[in-house]
Amino acid sequence: MPGVERLPRRLPRHLRGPPPPAPGRGSAGGPGGRRPVALPLPAGRPVPHRPGGARARRRGARGAGAQLRPRLAGVGAHQGGHARRCRRLAGCARRTGVTPRLAAVPLRPRRTARALPLDHVPTSLVRVGDTWLRTHRLPDGGSRPDGAAFVLLHGVGISARYLVPLAQELAGHGTVYLLDLPGHARLPRPARALTIADFADAVAAVLDRAGVSDAVLVGHSMGSQVATELLATRRDLAAAAVLVGPIVDAEARSVPRQLVRFARSTWHEPWRVRGIAVRAYLACGLRWFLEVLPAMIRYPLEERLAGVTAPVILVRGEHDAVSPSSWVEALASRLSGPVRRNHRTVPGAAHSVVLDHADDVARAALDALAESRRSAP
Repeated sequence: MPGVERLPRRLPRHLRGPPPPAPGRGSAGGPGGRRPVALPLPAGRPVPHRPGGARARRRGARGAGAQLRPRLAGVGAHQGGHARRCRRLAGCARRTGVTPRLAAVPLRPRRTARALPLDHVPTSLVRVGDTWLRTHRLPDGGSRPDGAAFVLLHGVGISARYLVPLAQELAGHGTVYLLDLPGHARLPRPARALTIADFADAVAAVLDRAGVSDAVLVGHSMGSQVATELLATRRDLAAAAVLVGPIVDAEARSVPRQLVRFARSTWHEPWRVRGIAVRAYLACGLRWFLEVLPAMIRYPLEERLAGVTAPVILVRGEHDAVSPSSWVEALASRLSGPVRRNHRTVPGAAHSVVLDHADDVARAALDALAESRRSAP
């Protein structure tokens, strides 16, 4: 406009006001004579205000944003409003050069070491000859006097913790025994390599001491071989059995072919199942795993099942390459028990069906128990 002098955007130095007092030299209110700005925040643990000059305030403002970012990493969906407010406060701190009093974002509770289900059940170490076994006993949750006994046998390299979901499914129908086989789950390793018959003899000795008879055996992978050996040699101990992922296919009795099939099956396993299996294998140790592997490969499962008359149900996962459908059907044709539907395939499951689909395996175990009671004299 004519006659109006336009002022510059930034005043010259000689027209500016007196400089603010130096940090720490003010008298009232705090550093620099000014009170620190306290913005309204939700209740929490505040971050102390850092006094200092302009450079320190800018550095503090950057620090404010840095202090907020780690807190936002664990904010859940229900804390989105608080997260957005903290972002606005950090931006305000960068623009104004004033470090606000930041409140701690309420995060999810820190994960602590949680007690596993097997840590609260009666556990005993049993010595049989030069071998050691660990027995976990889950009492009958239904408190029925006629409750059955279920004996769960794990596979090579893993432990009884692998079978905890299945044990919890069966605990309401009888007493459940989870056994850690010799050399597994950090048990002392025997001086010699054990055969499947040796594992079965050790399990039979433990069940005899516990007074178990007419139990339903549930064996997974190598545990199915141990259960089959018990069915063939100790008919007084086992009234029925469920063989989950029975191995080893007669057409692939070699270590390289079994490793390839195991890798194909692992591709379909959930990450949670893989993590549990890896920890169990590390506890077992590679040396003992390799010592037991030849005996597992050589065991003639189809021949030992031929003479079994007790009810037996075969269970496999849909994507179980270790126990293919052709092999399970061949085993089912050799069974002479009273079960009509003696082999089942769980959709979407792989070799670890006993962990990922414990309810389906538990249903098969209850069916085998019912069939054994119907066929009992």
